[in-house]
Amino acid sequence: MLLNFKVAGFKLFDEQIELDMKVSKGKNCFDLHGTHVLKSSILYGANNSGKTSFVNAVQTFKELFERGNLEKFPFSVFKNFFKKENGIEFEVEFKENEHVYVYGIDVVTHDSLNEYLFINDKCAFYREEGEPRESLDRRFFNESLLEETYKYLDSNELFIAKALDFSKKLDITHAKNIQTFFNRIRFFDNQNPIYFMNLVVEYMKDPDKHELFNSFLSKADVSLTKREITDDYGVEGMTDEDMLKLIRKIRKDTDEKSLETLLKVLKLKSTYRKGNQEISVPSNLFDSIGTNKFANLLLLVMFTIEKGDILFIDELDNSLHYRLARELIKIMNSQANDGAQFIMSAHDIKLLTPLLFRKEQMNFFHRTEDYVEMVSLGDFKEVRNKHKFENLYAKNQIGTLPHPDFDEVLEQWRKKRGSHQKERVEN
Repeated sequence: MLLNFKVAGFKLFDEQIELDMKVSKGKNCFDLHGTHVLKSSILYGANNSGKTSFVNAVQTFKELFERGNLEKFPFSVFKNFFKKENGIEFEVEFKENEHVYVYGIDVVTHDSLNEYLFINDKCAFYREEGEPRESLDRRFFNESLLEETYKYLDSNELFIAKALDFSKKLDITHAKNIQTFFNRIRFFDNQNPIYFMNLVVEYMKDPDKHELFNSFLSKADVSLTKREITDDYGVEGMTDEDMLKLIRKIRKDTDEKSLETLLKVLKLKSTYRKGNQEISVPSNLFDSIGTNKFANLLLLVMFTIEKGDILFIDELDNSLHYRLARELIKIMNSQANDGAQFIMSAHDIKLLTPLLFRKEQMNFFHRTEDYVEMVSLGDFKEVRNKHKFENLYAKNQIGTLPHPDFDEVLEQWRKKRGSHQKERVEN
C-alpha cells in the first residue's frame, strides 16, 4: 500500500514534490490498523505543469529498482533543467506484510548513488555514494547477508536489488517485500494493445470475470452489449496462417509471441444491437478511440482491484466523456475496492466534485518561472465539502489556471497575411 512518494531534481522538479496518501478517517480510504490511506488521488494542473513528469518519476524509480543499477540510466536527460549541479532524489513510503518501509535512492551522478532504508521507523541501512555506513541494523539484515551482498556490490548497484540474488541461501524477507511492492505498481498505456490483450484473454477464460466485464460495458451507454474473442477475423476465408503472413509484412520486427497475441487482438469482437438485431465486428477496427480506451481502462481497473495493485493513469479523461470517467472513478472508490490504489491526472473540472472525491484526494500542480509545486485541496482549510470545487478552480481560488492569449499574435498574423495578399494582387 502506497503511503507517500517524494521526488526532487527530476525533470521539472528542482524542489521536492510530495504526494501523501495518509489521511484522517473518512470516506474513500482504507483503515490499516489505525492508519487511514486513500483509495485514489487525482492530479490537476495546466499543460506542462508537472503531472506527467510526476507519473514518469514513479515509473523511472520502479524501472531503476528493477534494473538494479545505474547502467543505461539517462541521468543527464532526467535531471532538472536548471539545477544541473543537483542529483535526482526518489523516496517512497509503503506498507507491505505488516511492515512500514521508507526506501530512497539519490542518484548523485551518472555512476554513483546514495541508498537508504527505514523499516518501522528504524534505519536499516544507509549508503553514501556506494559505501555502507557502520550503523547498519543487524535486526533487519543479518551479518551473512550484508557480507555476501557487499562482497559483490558495485558503487552503481542497489543493495536491495543485489540482496535478491541470495534468496536461496539467506533470509531476504525485507528485500522481497520491497520487490513485491514495486511489482504491484502498474501504468496505463493505451498505446499497447498486446498488454491489454493478455488481460482480455485472462478475463475471457473466466466466465464470472467475463460476465462482470460485459455487465459494466453494457451499462456504459456506448452502444455495445458485449465483447468476446471469436474464432474468426470477420473476413471470409481468412485463416491464421494468412493473417500471420499479412502481419509479418506490416510489422517485420514483431516476435512470435507478440504475433500470437496480435492474432487474438484481431479476433476480439464487439457486439452492437439495433432493435432485435445484433452484429459482431472487430473491436479495434470499428470501435472509437474513446470506446477502446474505456474498455481497456475498465479491464485494467477491475484487474487492479482484484490484485490489490497500484495503478497510475496519466490523463484519465483524454478521449473519454466526463460521465464515463466519473463512473470509472466510482469503481475505484467503491466498497468493492478493498486494497487497490489509483493515482490519475485529469483536466476536466467536472470531475472536481465532493460526490467523487474528498478534499485530500485532489491535488494541484502550480508552475511559475521560478518553481513547481503541488498542493492538496486538503491544505485549504477554508474550503468545505459543501463548496463547488469546480467553480473554485475555475476562479483561480484553488490551484492555478493557465492564461493563454493569442489575440496579439492573431492580429499580427492577420496583418501579415493581408499585406501578402495585397502584394499578390498588385503583382
